[in-house]
Amino acid sequence: MLRTFFIRQLIVTISCFFFLSPLRGQDAREILNHYLDTVSNGDISKWDGVKTTYATAVNYFSTEDFKSGFHPPNYDKVSYGRIYKVWPDKVKVELYSDSLFLNSTSNFYFFKNKRVIVLGNMPPMELNNDDTMTMTLDFYPTLVKKSMDDSRKITYNGTKLISGLEYPLHEIDIETRQREHKFFLINTHTYLLEAIYDPETNIYTIISNYKNIDGYLIPMYTASMNDGVIFAWEIYKKVIFNQPIDMDKFNYPR
Repeated sequence: MLRTFFIRQLIVTISCFFFLSPLRGQDAREILNHYLDTVSNGDISKWDGVKTTYATAVNYFSTEDFKSGFHPPNYDKVSYGRIYKVWPDKVKVELYSDSLFLNSTSNFYFFKNKRVIVLGNMPPMELNNDDTMTMTLDFYPTLVKKSMDDSRKITYNGTKLISGLEYPLHEIDIETRQREHKFFLINTHTYLLEAIYDPETNIYTIISNYKNIDGYLIPMYTASMNDGVIFAWEIYKKVIFNQPIDMDKFNYPR
């Protein structure tokens, strides 16, 4: 009987080790590569085939929510957007107060060396560019791949539960050659990217509602969260790749 008990215990122990070892054996790069394969169908270079994007979206942004920790959104601050992107370095975002895109409220232009903001009938504000251009143009898989290629160290921090989610995510810390950190949080079952944390601003970018569009797995919902409070979100309604875009769209008032 005692011998039988020890044999059973040994079998259980070996079985547990067998089933747990693939998870324990994963390292940070394996998890990131699993994500890239999942959204790219095994070919990360396919994202380079997108030369233009046209999208429509519903947007919400509130600086008051960011500062005060206000939770319920004020729907007076909801806007409707049209987004035009032309690679490698042109983006225009048109915001409207109505879903029919009749009442324009503001336009935002992103170029290689500058950003331009036009609010209503006010004169345009021209600003020097920073890394906003990269964040604006890059798809998330491209951003992750570039971060990996530019890394001096990639660390798996285990799983982490962030505010608003009921399940933990793999947390990967990518330290760049400039010793900056970006944290990528990936679903432990689907291996989809669900959040990015920027420690410099203490802001999480929440990513969800993936949809297959022309063979590309695209998140249709993104949100910005600070200290557990979502102060901005964007819901994509339509995304079209490689549609001809009139380049006059990027001419702003001087």
